[in-house]
Amino acid sequence: MGTILLNSLSFLATILLAYGLKHLGIFKQEDGQVLSKMIVYITLPATIVNGVNGTKLTTLFLILAGIGLASNGIMILFAYFYGLKEKERNFRGLLLFTTGGYNIGNFAIPFVMAFFPSSIPYLECLTWEILSW
Repeated sequence: MGTILLNSLSFLATILLAYGLKHLGIFKQEDGQVLSKMIVYITLPATIVNGVNGTKLTTLFLILAGIGLASNGIMILFAYFYGLKEKERNFRGLLLFTTGGYNIGNFAIPFVMAFFPSSIPYLECLTWEILSW
C-alpha cells in the first residue's frame, strides 16, 4: 500500500510542479508544443518498444487490440454524427479528437506502469494502434 501511495504522490508532485512553473511564467505556450512533440515522437515510441520487448503475441493480445480499435471507431463515429448538428467547425474537430481518447499514452501508461507493470505490453500496443490509425 505504501508503494501505491508513494507512486501516486510522485505523480501529483510532478503535476503540481509543472503547474507552479507555468504559473510563475517559466513555461510558455511554445514550450508545451515542443514538449508535446517530444512525448509523441520520442518518449511514447521508446516506452512502447521497451514494454513490448520479449512479449509473445497471443490470441488475447490480438483480441484486446481489436476491441480497443473497435471501441475507438465507435466513439469517433458517435462524435462525428453528434457534431453534424454543430455549426462551429473548431468544436466539431475538438469533439472528434477528444472522443477517441488519443491522449491515453500521456496519462495511462505511467499510472499503469506504477501499479500493474505486467499489463504494460498490452496497453502500449493498443496505444500505438490507436495513434497509427
